[in-house]
Amino acid sequence: MSGDRIRGMDVSHWTGLVNWRQAKERSGINFGIVKATQGDRYIDDTFDTNWTSLRRENMIRGAYHFFEPKVDPVAQADHYWNVAGAVLHSSDIPPALDIEYYPDYIRREYDAFSVNQRMKRIQACLERLEAHAGRKPVVYTS
Repeated sequence: MSGDRIRGMDVSHWTGLVNWRQAKERSGINFGIVKATQGDRYIDDTFDTNWTSLRRENMIRGAYHFFEPKVDPVAQADHYWNVAGAVLHSSDIPPALDIEYYPDYIRREYDAFSVNQRMKRIQACLERLEAHAGRKPVVYTS
């Protein structure tokens, strides 16, 4: 670790399974944030393995949900909590909501709403996540 910088890595099925020991030793990675869910149905197929591996390496970890604008925001928060809530510890990064304007189908979904409507939907998801977790969620965005 250099100075006051903390290095982390975002992983999902696009990244695959990560050798967290190598990441820590070779790249100075201190934490990982792992995609758990998306929308109200999708569960990332690498979540369980990456999540467990982070714990095994005694690394800080977080689990995130990829927000889909057209899907009911409360249902999305509930879906995330049903998947990650049982394994999320108080020492982990709070629930994280990934808000992105890509890929193109996500951009089109956002474009179907006014900015005010978008914010209300995101806020509803964040409030539900906070109610589940008992702490403020993290907004994870570009």
